[in-house]
Amino acid sequence: MDIAYPVFEELIDMSRLRAHERPIGVGSDMHQLARYLEGWVKE
Repeated sequence: MDIAYPVFEELIDMSRLRAHERPIGVGSDMHQLARYLEGWVKE
């Protein structure tokens, strides 16, 4: 899997105290993992 670990400070929009949106590309490793895990939740 191609997992990147950004610095925590880069993840947070300090003006809103919220995490920045980080869209996941269709077909990416994280997208495939999310689809796989959905099967576990539905069972």
